[in-house]
Amino acid sequence: MGVLGHDLRNPLGAIAMSAQLLRRRADLPDGARALAATNARAASRMEEMINTLLDFARARFGAPIPLSRAPNDLGEIVLETVEELRSAWPHRDVEVVFHGDARVSGTRRGSRR
Repeated sequence: MGVLGHDLRNPLGAIAMSAQLLRRRADLPDGARALAATNARAASRMEEMINTLLDFARARFGAPIPLSRAPNDLGEIVLETVEELRSAWPHRDVEVVFHGDARVSGTRRGSRR
């Protein structure tokens, strides 16, 4: 699993870099810019999945998994995920309604260490 996780990082890095470069182009239409932003967020989520896979592989061999608790906004996380879903299924309606405070203390993608 560790080798697989490391091997997945190279093509994912290319996807993430391509999305970032596209977002910087001044001549990119707004719709394409939004898709590039969605791809960049999806690549970030995939990177966290790979990191989780590598953590799992390390834990199987007795290594600790470093975690760092921090304030997080679940509403923000949900909205990012819903935006990815809307890109994947643009003809579907997705409605998100929040009631109350969605802030929690815990770990979040990219805040593990």
